[in-house]
Amino acid sequence: MPGYYPDSRTAQIPWWATFKTEAHNYAATFPSILTVGNLAKIDSFAALVLNLADAADQAKNYASNLVAYQQIWLSGALGTVVPAAPVLPALPPIPLGSVVGGEAFARLIVGQLKADPAMTPAIEEAMGISSPSGSLGNPLVQTIQALGASQVRLRCKKAGYPALQIKMRQNGGAWLTLGVSLSASFTDTTAPLVAGTSEVREYTVQGYLDNIAQGSISAIKSVATTP
Repeated sequence: MPGYYPDSRTAQIPWWATFKTEAHNYAATFPSILTVGNLAKIDSFAALVLNLADAADQAKNYASNLVAYQQIWLSGALGTVVPAAPVLPALPPIPLGSVVGGEAFARLIVGQLKADPAMTPAIEEAMGISSPSGSLGNPLVQTIQALGASQVRLRCKKAGYPALQIKMRQNGGAWLTLGVSLSASFTDTTAPLVAGTSEVREYTVQGYLDNIAQGSISAIKSVATTP
């Protein structure tokens, strides 16, 4: 998935450390987003990522040592002195009431930060939340097909975005946000303004990343519906 959040668990450790430090540094710049409560959650997730990674390493070492210990018992020469049994590592302490979803929480906060007027490219870079340049293109509606019962099927180009926000208007009225689609195909099931009649529907799409619509808005595609 394109974006700033690392895929590997190893890379997530320094990412969270940086995000935690800079979140505190820029708390005064984004006071309504980086609240005391949200900073506490960021601190908690940063510590949890580190502690769980360490626990996972210890568990791997334990598994390896246990296999070696088993081999001594089953395949060792008679008279071999049995070493001490490996000790099962303990899980790191997790505060009561902690919630899961570190990545989802990070993306929620980052989406709010990116949408704030005070955000700058320099701050994004410092916080580690800049999207890789050149990874995202310009989404568009490639094909549009009128189905029966006033439904319309769209086939879109996502242009590297994980999702698209889709907007539509009927007979030149106000634009409506139909929703966010993870798929390149989307079927509009909106009821017609007047039942049993054809109408003109226009559509645009826009890339959707970090919980906000961003990037260029596609050219309008239109179609007359089939009742």
